[in-house]
Amino acid sequence: MAAPTDSPTSRHLHHLRVQRQQADVNCGITQDNPMLHAMWATHRQHVDATLLGLQCLSPETGQQPRQPPLESLPSNIFVLVHGNNSSPTDLDKLAAALLSSFQPGDSLVLQSSGNAGHLTQRGIAFCGTILAIETLGMFLRYDVDSSDPRLFSIVGHSFGGLIARYSLAFLQVIFSALCITPVSFSTLCTPHLGSRRPGGGVWKRVVQRAVHGILSMNKLYGQTGRDLLLEGEPNSVLEQMSQPDSAFVVALKQFRRRTLVGLVARDHLVPHASACLTRAVPAIPLRPAKDASWQWTLAHSGVDGDDAILTQCLRAFPRLDISEVEASHVRQFTSDNVEFDAHQRVAINSTLLDVAQLMPWRRLHIRVDSSNIHWKKVHDWPIGRNQPSDSRSDEFIALFASMLVEDHKDQKNA
Repeated sequence: MAAPTDSPTSRHLHHLRVQRQQADVNCGITQDNPMLHAMWATHRQHVDATLLGLQCLSPETGQQPRQPPLESLPSNIFVLVHGNNSSPTDLDKLAAALLSSFQPGDSLVLQSSGNAGHLTQRGIAFCGTILAIETLGMFLRYDVDSSDPRLFSIVGHSFGGLIARYSLAFLQVIFSALCITPVSFSTLCTPHLGSRRPGGGVWKRVVQRAVHGILSMNKLYGQTGRDLLLEGEPNSVLEQMSQPDSAFVVALKQFRRRTLVGLVARDHLVPHASACLTRAVPAIPLRPAKDASWQWTLAHSGVDGDDAILTQCLRAFPRLDISEVEASHVRQFTSDNVEFDAHQRVAINSTLLDVAQLMPWRRLHIRVDSSNIHWKKVHDWPIGRNQPSDSRSDEFIALFASMLVEDHKDQKNA
């Protein structure tokens, strides 16, 4: 589809036609899911109505076409996705760090609001579809010259990482036709392996039943809880998202960089294995910090030797070979042959774990220690949500934001 560039109106008409094409493709992807198919059919109707309103009507009607957007789509686009039962403002600190790294007008940060609060209970597929529609709507608010390249990155915290993964399958036509390059996909403390407990001894089975019972409670977690328990196995939504030839994996592979961030200990909501897609947990020694009650450090793996991130952002932190850590790990199974991670916190589904082998991943393995931290707050430490002023989470947020910025600079110079 040729892209006219002679006026904002012609560019927006082209954009709307691409949006219509994307909606058609998405209706095809979801043809076996009546609910999602209906959502995309409704979105297509909205695009058609906007397209009709923009086109010049016959002179005798006396009507004028709608005015297209005048503000140009910024060159650097970031989408931030909050976690379960959470708020877009949870990612305020990361958003501010990203915006401050660019000249005014050169960056756009969308803090997704389509799944705020209890709306995250609707499940991965529904929430991911809402995010995709929200992202497409964001693009429509701008004048997009498809001859001018743009860079796109997305970050999900906790359950938001799964929402982000799902949404990407429904944006591929737009990315290609409007010259938007997927640069960086990142998740922070995201349960990529779901939330099933492995069971085992008496106490572990008690914990397993308690956790699974809570996640199954419709009023607390809704469809999301069932998704995290892999309802429908071996065809659960997480397993569908992990199939090598699926639209979800194909979309992930389009990103130049993919980054997993996990806490090696004390995150009682999302264990390290699930956040970093690995059976093993590396030992990360703390750096001495006599002037603060809080201490944190990290080790990184999967960062290319020629990656600018290594010299610009991570030079102060040790590098580890996650394959060596995994090679030294002894795989463990329950009596009923369910594999579990080194901390015995999550049951491992090999289909979900194999996503780590389908493409390269960078990993940040974080250790946070404080004598007075509440266990619920550790999970939110990487985004600085509800943290004490001396938590030093701002240091990590600044580091992580600088990685995303360097990814964009590196892509621009490629």
